[in-house]
Amino acid sequence: MAIKHNNMKQILFLLLTVMFFSCGSDDDSQETKKETYKVRYELTCSDSDLYNIQIEYLEHKSNEVIKKEVEAPYKFEQELNGTHIIDITATLITKENTEGSSNDASVGLKIYINDILKYEGTEKKTIYKTLAVI
Repeated sequence: MAIKHNNMKQILFLLLTVMFFSCGSDDDSQETKKETYKVRYELTCSDSDLYNIQIEYLEHKSNEVIKKEVEAPYKFEQELNGTHIIDITATLITKENTEGSSNDASVGLKIYINDILKYEGTEKKTIYKTLAVI
């Protein structure tokens, strides 16, 4: 009886060892697929005769902060692979060779992720928004 019990212990030990090592091995042939997101920004200004918009955002492909002046309305897109935090700042700046200003001027921002509106807002002079893309 002791011989059968020892044989069963050895067989069980071998089976558990094989299962442990087979479950723990990495399969390099299957890479984790990251979802691709298309992020579209749309910026507007309530008084585009007097103001342009200065935008500042992170270009994820080059990992550089982009800062530029654009005319309203303005749209641009980024393609993101995997999870990201996106943030953008948009500030109204007076156009060159124009006189006057409007205390009521506002900047508008819409952010679409895969063509679904995720944020819409309007602020006086400056708008700042941070979103997680997951």
